[in-house]
Amino acid sequence: MICVLAGPAGAAAETRYVGNPGGGPAPCTNPQNPCMIFTALDEADPGDTISIRRDPNHYDIPSGLVISKRLRIVGAPGQRPLIRTTGSESVTAVSFVSGSAGSELRHLRIETPNGAVGVGAPVQVTLADLEVDGAGACAWLGGGGSTIAEPSFTASISGTKCVEASPSASGLTVRDVSVTHTGPGGPGFVLNAAGLDASDLTADTLGIALEV
Repeated sequence: MICVLAGPAGAAAETRYVGNPGGGPAPCTNPQNPCMIFTALDEADPGDTISIRRDPNHYDIPSGLVISKRLRIVGAPGQRPLIRTTGSESVTAVSFVSGSAGSELRHLRIETPNGAVGVGAPVQVTLADLEVDGAGACAWLGGGGSTIAEPSFTASISGTKCVEASPSASGLTVRDVSVTHTGPGGPGFVLNAAGLDASDLTADTLGIALEV
């Protein structure tokens, strides 16, 4: 597991550029010479943007990313860049932890073929314009005031909750979300957040479509 440590606050926000291969040096601010994803995350300060380029090679991150500072992590315009996490159900592809409240994850495709969780966030985050496709849970949210907007989630393992929000995710906003669950008995949405504001939910599931 890779842990991204919080850096000093107060600096003007920068955009850090990522490619694969990414041979550029720190501080990763040259879009013509992007860095590896871990270098860019290490260099980023709270409030920075991580711009991930769509390259022929996908981003293979077996143990997932742990984000512990507030960042905008976005795919560059065009086809969504692909992050693939090959770990099992004990791994989360992108995990937002203490220090990362207010982060945003946007315009990416995340694949978890061996049962890893797609996105986990016990803090406030925005998930937008994502595709999460895997054999594990798609997303788990526990932070108050979070937003899920315009993503597409697909889960294939039997009994797995595809999109889950715990009671601590009070004030959760969910807009235009599509869930496909091909595993029998698995609920598409489990949204137990107080003050839930949800609309335009679509579920193609063999189990429970929506539990609130």
